[in-house]
Amino acid sequence: MGDGPTPYQELLRAAATQSSQPEPDCANVEATLHTAVALEPDNPLAYHMIAVTRGRLNDHIGAAEAFVQASDRYPRPSAEWAETAAAAFVRLTRKESAAAPKPHWWTDEGLLEASRQAVQAAPESGGAWQMRATVLGCMEE
Repeated sequence: MGDGPTPYQELLRAAATQSSQPEPDCANVEATLHTAVALEPDNPLAYHMIAVTRGRLNDHIGAAEAFVQASDRYPRPSAEWAETAAAAFVRLTRKESAAAPKPHWWTDEGLLEASRQAVQAAPESGGAWQMRATVLGCMEE
């Protein structure tokens, strides 16, 4: 076993390099990341990067779907899970996402528990607190 980066890591590095260009080719970045997903489908990092790439394109539904895929692969609760679950939540609560498919935890009880775990796992996360405040506010209505 070598000490060099794995093919998965090389693909993530290539995608990050492409993304850092002043005018990145987001379709090419996403294709590179999907190749990484094919190599390590249980690793959340490529899904997270796909979500960020889709967000750059204002594809909030696609970003939310990829954030859900990432959050499903991070340990729950963990700071990484909290950040990605909150990012998915924020995008899925946008008006243009009303008809988007929701994750399995998108029930009153599931949202209460997910938002509680998010602020507990990532107390410094503005996204986690935004998720919690929104969930609690909706429960009062």
